[in-house]
Amino acid sequence: MMKLISTDFADSRKTIYLRKINGISGKKINIKKTQKEKYMKRIVFTGLLLLTACGEGKVSISELSYEPKIVFNAFITPGKAADDIRIQRNFPVGQDFNTDAQYLINALVTLTKVETNETITLVNNLNFPDNYFYDTTGTIIEYGKAYRLDVRAEIDGDTLHASSTTVTPNPGFQVVPEQSRLSPMHYVEKDSLTGEVKYFNVAFQRSPGTQFYVASMKSLAAAKSAFIYPPDNPFIPDKFDSSDVVKNLKELTTSSIWIQDTPLDNGISETVLDWFLFSFYGDYRLTVYAGDQNFRDFVETYDQVQDIDGNFYEPVFHIEGDGIGVFASYVADTTSFSILRPGEN
Repeated sequence: MMKLISTDFADSRKTIYLRKINGISGKKINIKKTQKEKYMKRIVFTGLLLLTACGEGKVSISELSYEPKIVFNAFITPGKAADDIRIQRNFPVGQDFNTDAQYLINALVTLTKVETNETITLVNNLNFPDNYFYDTTGTIIEYGKAYRLDVRAEIDGDTLHASSTTVTPNPGFQVVPEQSRLSPMHYVEKDSLTGEVKYFNVAFQRSPGTQFYVASMKSLAAAKSAFIYPPDNPFIPDKFDSSDVVKNLKELTTSSIWIQDTPLDNGISETVLDWFLFSFYGDYRLTVYAGDQNFRDFVETYDQVQDIDGNFYEPVFHIEGDGIGVFASYVADTTSFSILRPGEN
């Protein structure tokens, strides 16, 4: 079983989602290393905020005790106001509940700039389907600063409190198009002289002090008519047909890789975009994110909840008190590229 994660923040309101898909095969990634970059991993994000595992170990749900928790699903970006702070609650496994009941619309949510102790109270947006909290003062999040998110809410008759602190990335991060290979190419195109497979790659100016980056690719032409079917696409099962495309369209539309342990200075790094990351012909939007430590730890540990012996572990949340989830910060830059159909120039 292969676990997929989605992080196309532009379309999913920057929510990290987790879900399993059966029947879509992956392939080990071999990448070109730039200085100290060690590895990257495919991640594709969609679904509900769940923690999943695929090992052989088993847990008897009846043996577990339910603890009410405040669920953080929150991100801030330097240069913008805080407008994507979603605060929810958990429920006992197996309990039926109204979807609206997961949102803590009456929670007290504050955001504090740690350096100056300036605090703003975030307001709930009842008109948005996901009931997120946002800043009405217009305060702009700054680069390289620590911010603390505090939440106090009543759940099942008890008053709970949770807090989390993130340090925003430093300025300087951006995609460098002139050092990237993003010109249109055919799927698994080969060099006419050497016969070697060519690849897209993206270069970016690092954010000083940041060692974790995510490159997210979203197909803008995703449809069964634009899907790259076998045998042209060697990375999916031979029997994968148009009905499978329709069934898994959302999951196939977005894919991502992460790059970690880059140098801490403000130089340029680059990463290869392997062909198995792409499922459709046509235009793609490429967004590269520079994430803080909270962002990194959540992405790297959300699915590492079971070891080979079946023991279970909690992901790294960086949340104090009665909370789970993620409060993180990042900066992003966007560009585009295209995959040509056979015969197309």
